[in-house]
Amino acid sequence: MVYAVCTINPDEGAGVVEQFLQSHRDFFLEDVGPILGEACASLIENGAVFTPPDRFSDDDEAIPDGFYIARIVRR
Repeated sequence: MVYAVCTINPDEGAGVVEQFLQSHRDFFLEDVGPILGEACASLIENGAVFTPPDRFSDDDEAIPDGFYIARIVRR
């Protein structure tokens, strides 16, 4: 299952995933780093994709709005 939100607010991103995992012990957060590879390493935080604007340089053509994406797997 993939949980994705267009915000960097932890209450809507990582916090929701943490609450879900606490109440659903048969699921775990799968680290997406190995799936996305080295090119995306700077976007990975605690196994999920997290893109606050400060992760991008001023030289980037289009700095995206922040988002959070987690991959949740049933054991």
